[in-house]
Amino acid sequence: MTKETAKARASQTPDELVKTHCCFCGLQCGIKLKIKNKKVVGFEPWREFLSMKVVCALKEYNVICKINHPDRLLQPIKRVEGVGFVPYRMGRSLQHCSKRKLNAYKRLMVEMLCNAFGRITFY
Repeated sequence: MTKETAKARASQTPDELVKTHCCFCGLQCGIKLKIKNKKVVGFEPWREFLSMKVVCALKEYNVICKINHPDRLLQPIKRVEGVGFVPYRMGRSLQHCSKRKLNAYKRLMVEMLCNAFGRITFY
């Protein structure tokens, strides 16, 4: 989405304003989300919020603009050699990711032990 498109969407008259806060950094900025056709089209600062003394953080603006971006992935995909990207079930995707994370953690622990106690052969 270009900046012009984002500005045009943000300038639309919203159906409603939803008061909330941004959770993307530690500032916890108060925001009012602009909702049009049940989609977020923009936001504005909520000045009365407890921690709002300055303008909103930049990270907040970037995230809000990307929520309904047409290129955003909405389901897991997997790269298959010779085929490209294919849909992947959420459960299988989570298993795959957790298995890779556990293997990386095991390698890290072995490396830490080897560095701490010298090179040890684990059988």
